Amino acid sequence: MNNFFDDDIDESLVEDLPERACFSCGDGVEDVQLEICRICFREFCADCAFKGPWGRFCSEGCNESFMYGADDEQDGREDQEGG
Repeated sequence: MNNFFDDDIDESLVEDLPERACFSCGDGVEDVQLEICRICFREFCADCAFKGPWGRFCSEGCNESFMYGADDEQDGREDQEGG
């Protein structure tokens, strides 16, 4: 019995997608389970995750951006300098 999906594969429709891997250590999706950072959307594995109080992120910088916000620091500086 033939598999319906294996019979008619149009090679022109198959995209060359980049291999999914941890941005830090390079382990592929075949080896580890990957998570997506809520700030920068990079993929990371559990071993490379930065574990902060609000969850796991790809780096300490993304954890800080989530906690404090990237624009909050800029707004505070402008008020102090202009005042």
